[in-house]
Amino acid sequence: MQNAQKAIATMLKVIQSHVPNKPLFYEFLDEDLNRAYEKEKRLGVLSLIISSIAILLATLGLIGLTTFVSQMRLKEMSLHKVLGARMKDIILIFRKGVFDYPNCSWCDRCFFRLYSDE
Repeated sequence: MQNAQKAIATMLKVIQSHVPNKPLFYEFLDEDLNRAYEKEKRLGVLSLIISSIAILLATLGLIGLTTFVSQMRLKEMSLHKVLGARMKDIILIFRKGVFDYPNCSWCDRCFFRLYSDE
């Protein structure tokens, strides 16, 4: 930085000796680029915050839906468990209300792998 200051001072002396009535305006390229991209940096942080809030709200919605469906089917699941149903059957009952989407077959495979030891 000191070398840059010395070079600028030398340039100012030379330019002032040739053109005394015109002031010298200078900027460093990195400072100029930092100012140009400051708005994009703030926009990136804002996008991160908003998307995090959206993911949090979606997760809370899914947790609420899961809790609601499990409470609605609690008696049914308890009755099946008393009558000797396996955990796989209980999960299938639970799945009826929560995972009724055709593209969610990976959820079934995951649950069956977790509870296939019974």
